Amino acid sequence: AKLVDFISVGSNDLTQYLLAVDRNNPRVANLYSAFHPAILNALYQVVLQAQGEKKPVSICGEMAGDPGAALLLLAMGFDTLSMNASALLKVKSVIRSMSWIRPEICWTRLCKWKMRKRLEARSTLLYITRESIDCYDLLELINTY
Repeated sequence: AKLVDFISVGSNDLTQYLLAVDRNNPRVANLYSAFHPAILNALYQVVLQAQGEKKPVSICGEMAGDPGAALLLLAMGFDTLSMNASALLKVKSVIRSMSWIRPEICWTRLCKWKMRKRLEARSTLLYITRESIDCYDLLELINTY
């Protein structure tokens, strides 16, 4: 991070490489998940390193254009989301509904919520999935938790 002016992450490639899953292969495409804990942790680590060097960090790909994922990414501390134009209005609407508190507070709230859900489910691991993320539930969580 010290040697660059900015950092940009491609969420599609990162997910595909970290999970070793070709999202275009119908035999394994169901294993591809941008919400896998390894992906979310890797993204958060990138943000922490970028912030440590006071470098702007952006993300592009399908994840940035998903309203629920966009909230997660902003909560992590991403500065810029790059997405397909068709997703822009929906994501913009959701982001404008978010209370603007410091991103690390949002992320902490999300992690506490995740831990509470883990305890309620009495499972060893709670996976966040695209189906389980409702952007308006996340907004409520971030704004009022």
